[in-house]
Amino acid sequence: MSLITFQKPGELAALPPLSLYIHIPWCVRKCPYCDFNSHQAKSDLAEAAYIDALLLDLQTELPNIWGRPVETVFIGGGTPSLFQAASIERLLSGVRALVPLQPQAEITLEANPGTFEKEKFRGFKDAGITRLSIGVQSFNDQALQALGRIHSRHEALAAIDAALALFERVNIDLMYALPRQNMESARQDVHTAIATGAGHRPLGLPGEHELAGHGISYCATCDGAFHRGQSVAVVGGGNVAMDAARTALRMGAESVHVVYRRTR
Repeated sequence: MSLITFQKPGELAALPPLSLYIHIPWCVRKCPYCDFNSHQAKSDLAEAAYIDALLLDLQTELPNIWGRPVETVFIGGGTPSLFQAASIERLLSGVRALVPLQPQAEITLEANPGTFEKEKFRGFKDAGITRLSIGVQSFNDQALQALGRIHSRHEALAAIDAALALFERVNIDLMYALPRQNMESARQDVHTAIATGAGHRPLGLPGEHELAGHGISYCATCDGAFHRGQSVAVVGGGNVAMDAARTALRMGAESVHVVYRRTR
């Protein structure tokens, strides 16, 4: 599952600020449902060489983005939390040296509960990470096993607790339409996520009342079933989702979260 957010456009007096996505492709084990560019780490990771390559890649893009501030950074994967905190600190230092990263920029790192270490989380915060995105996917142990995840419900809750003790902003990723999942078990995942106190829970659950209480209105085709100025979640993929997102923005949505899921 991936998430793309569109903000409603206005009059552009200047080129808008940027968001930077940084990809770290390695993980402990490749999940069977994953379509992303990710690979099982079979030996020690060449962290220094990879960061060198990332910074060189960013440097080659500088002529296209001169003067545009960067407001958010998202380090995804793979499992970026496999990298050492010192490597993440070096990466962010290199980014700051190349682009005007705003002082209050939100800097997110994806983390797998199965690689959770409290001291490592603390190291990420000291390195400059301001928000952790924890790939829980489900709080049901059977569902996690079916997904090929390396963590359990207990480990997911422990990782969330540790993250909340260190970070003001924590994101929980959930999946829906899992093998043999019914609506009640999907709701249980949502309620468990809400009960943790984490401030951001992106999901693609087709139940409008589940999202409306948290300022997000679900829509499948964006036919106006939301309030102007509200955030809208569009579940789907391809051109249908893009058309729905554009429609929602034209009809007054403040922002649109497009949640992709596999349909094959």
